[in-house]
Formats: sequence, structure tokens, C-alpha cells
Amino acid sequence: MPKKRPGKLPDQTTQVQKEFYKRLLFMLIGIVPLFFLWEERGPARFIGGAGVLLSLYNFLMIVAMSEPIVNSFFKPKYIVETTTKPFDKFLYHFAPIFFFGSLVFAVFEMQNTDNTIHGLSLFWRSGFLGIIIATIFTIIIKNKSPSVYFESKRRYVVHFGLYMGFFLFTPALASFINHTFADNNLSCENFEVVRKSTGGSKHNSNWLFLRIKDDTIERFDVPGELFDKVSEGGEVQLCLKQGAIGYRVVTEFRIVFSRGPRP
Repeated sequence: MPKKRPGKLPDQTTQVQKEFYKRLLFMLIGIVPLFFLWEERGPARFIGGAGVLLSLYNFLMIVAMSEPIVNSFFKPKYIVETTTKPFDKFLYHFAPIFFFGSLVFAVFEMQNTDNTIHGLSLFWRSGFLGIIIATIFTIIIKNKSPSVYFESKRRYVVHFGLYMGFFLFTPALASFINHTFADNNLSCENFEVVRKSTGGSKHNSNWLFLRIKDDTIERFDVPGELFDKVSEGGEVQLCLKQGAIGYRVVTEFRIVFSRGPRP
């Protein structure tokens, strides 16, 4: 009998890419229910919660295999480099420092972003701008010093640090500029309290979900004393300043009245 030849081994690059596309698909499937069930308060909310968990799990899986993913799409010139140029070494250390510094900056600005009308829009628009800036930096570095991206590990660290760093740094900077250089003129308006939340037993936040004029619902981080006194279905007064880049900033929360939820 003729001997069977062993089948061709699967290409490792192809396998990594297939796994990436599968995880990305599952992550998107988990996100879809949020667009329809985000404000639901009945059993339908559990479907949205399951979608969040599905998306989060697959996102973490993508992060865990991110270096092989990058290498599968953009093959490195060297896996390990024997000699390193000073600028390449500097960028290798700078990128993660920039990322962690941006993360700290974003955490400190989180409450100010929460207390900005359409603050979530400000975050995502600024974050997208940060991705564009990181792309421009990447193109410049590749043209001026291409050896930065020759070695596998350094390329991954620099890409991650620049892209994630600018994605966090730009929204934090935009929020800081918006409220720090806001107009001094103050105007106060009443808004309906749709829902209250403490963020769960492990959190110390006091969140009010308010109905804004264009019928969107936004979350605000308020002092505990006000949170305890206001009721769902009641109203609070927000005193606002016009931010430097066009987003109104809350400078003070005031109680209008407190009553039970509407029938």
C-alpha cells in the first residue's frame, strides 16, 4: 500500500487571524442588544447584561492575544534584536509610560466628563481624534526611523502605548480644557430624574440619570447629600457654564422638589 503523505499543517498566521475575526464577531454580537435594551428596567435588561459580559469576555481574549494578532497582520523583521538604536530604546520605554500617564489623567478627569452635558459624546469624539493623532505619529516614525518597528516586542509595545495612550489622553485633555476655560456666565435649568444608582455594592458613586432637553438620558455624578434627598420622577436644577470647546459643564446641583415616581 502506498504511504499517505501527511496533510499540510495549518498556517499559524491564518489561524490567529481566524480567531481574531471570531472574537471580534462575538464582541459585536454582544454590543447589539445594548442599542435596544439600554434603558429597559424589566427582565429584558438581563439580555443586555449578558451581551455586555459576552463583549467584555471576547474583548479580553483579543487583548490577551493582541501581540500575535499584530504580528499576523504586520510581520516583524526581527523576533529578537541584537543591537538597539538609542531612539528606538527611548520610544520603547516612553510608550508605556505615556499610556499609564494618560490612564491616570483620564481617571482624574472622569468625574468632570460625567458632569458635562453630552460628556460621552465628548469622550468618543476626542478618543477618535486621539486615534488619528496616534496614526499620524506612527506614519512619521515609520518614515523617519523605521527600525523602531523592526523588532516584534518593541513594535507591539510602541503601537499599544501610542494608540491607547492618545485614545485616553485626548479625551482627558479635551475635558480639562472644556471645564477649566469655561465661560463665567452661569445659567440654571431643571431636569427630570429618570433613575438613581450607586453603581452597585462595590462602588461609592452617586449617579443620577437625567432627561436632557433633546430627550436623551445622561448620567451625572452628584454629592451624596443631594442623592439621598432627590427622588426618581422628581427634578434637580443644574447650574451650567458654557465650556471652552462647546460642551456645557455642570458647576452646581440644586434640589427643586422631591416626590415619588410618577404613576
